Amino acid sequence: MMDETDCAQAYAECFRNAALAAHFRKIKEPSPKKPVAIRPASDPGAGPDGAGEGRICPDCGKPIPAARLAAMPGATRCTRCEAKREVDG
Repeated sequence: MMDETDCAQAYAECFRNAALAAHFRKIKEPSPKKPVAIRPASDPGAGPDGAGEGRICPDCGKPIPAARLAAMPGATRCTRCEAKREVDG
């Protein structure tokens, strides 16, 4: 017969296994987004000062704002996607 501790351990194990299965499904699924070429800041299409709009975020496919590129010239993602990437790990 199971006591409260045994029930809690069984519940925790089921929850952990479900979370791990969901995590591994997420890793194995191919990304629906197409890869996007990123132009370097020195690219003439990047703007007159080399830090303007023109580079594309590879995650969402939108242009990286000029303000972000001015603050971080080496940025490869928009602010929202970079924050999401840092949280997700």
